[in-house]
Amino acid sequence: DQGALDLAKEYKHKELVSLILQHINLYEGLDGDIDEIMIKASREGDVQKVQELIAAGYDFDKWKDEDGSYQEYSPIYIAMKNGHIEVIREFLQAGVEAELHSTHFHYPEDEVANIKPAELTEEQIQAIIEAHKEEEAAEAAEKQKGNEDKEESS
Repeated sequence: DQGALDLAKEYKHKELVSLILQHINLYEGLDGDIDEIMIKASREGDVQKVQELIAAGYDFDKWKDEDGSYQEYSPIYIAMKNGHIEVIREFLQAGVEAELHSTHFHYPEDEVANIKPAELTEEQIQAIIEAHKEEEAAEAAEKQKGNEDKEESS
């Protein structure tokens, strides 16, 4: 089941993950909720399901905020957070690249300033993912420090 899959992933048992995926339906219980299916496919790195949804005309615009940036819980954000480069590449090829520069993801501008996101190399995409993870870690550390400061002042 999903719990077994999560444990196999957590302990990096690739062969077991592959075996479990052959015997479970990741999308069971989602009752055709296309957005939940896309989120799960993005989180799990299910390139085939992402391709199917894109081919069926999946609407990425629903994940944009009023500024036109993708929200933190959008499929592109989820794929970035989980480091699924092939899923990210599918999104870029589907047109999400036009908005990637305006998201909250940061990357070394000197490396990719003149490159269209769909042309990013895997190393550049990995640099974006790493920068995002570092940003998340820094934000978590800052939040923890704020909590500790509150406790000390109490």
